[in-house]
Amino acid sequence: MIHRNVISVIGLTLAFLGTASSAQALPGQKIQTVLQWAQKHSLLSPFKRDIGELSGLPFYTSEAKVKGGSIVFAMNPTDQTDIVVGEEAIAYRTQSNRANAAFTRTNTEGLNLIRSIYTQPLANVANDFQQSKYVARVEFNHVDLRFFQGKRFGYTTLEFKEPSQGERFYHFKVIPLKDLNSAILSEQQCRKQSADGCE
Repeated sequence: MIHRNVISVIGLTLAFLGTASSAQALPGQKIQTVLQWAQKHSLLSPFKRDIGELSGLPFYTSEAKVKGGSIVFAMNPTDQTDIVVGEEAIAYRTQSNRANAAFTRTNTEGLNLIRSIYTQPLANVANDFQQSKYVARVEFNHVDLRFFQGKRFGYTTLEFKEPSQGERFYHFKVIPLKDLNSAILSEQQCRKQSADGCE
């Protein structure tokens, strides 16, 4: 789960006019494949590797400036073997007067942010999300977390309802479709234990 104090830990870098190679930079691919893909993307910064304080698992992040804000792109391996990508996320930070930049299936600005990172031939990620089915919602404190079922992947969107120091934060995550139900159950269980969010 992504929350305020781990924004820098889970992003996914994105650029408005970026270009990408034809490599598949998606969950299920090898970490090295995604690292090579990012190196060929004109506006992605080099990935940084770190270890999660609570999970002990590795993760990779990259940052970029985009129109109206900044992006963090993150990918998390499936486990400590650090071989296969388990999930990817875009964390978008913007001024509070740009609250229309939320990641929704009908928001053009948010969809364009997704397409900026998942350029051709990966643009169908945005299309899959746009045509996905809304399946669940989990709210806690000032956070609204929603789950969607696409044909290729599962998706989550997270919005912090209140600005922090004049800025708003929005997250978009791509996860394997097979993991969607377990992700929903995990968040629902977490809510029963804590009102502050979970890792």
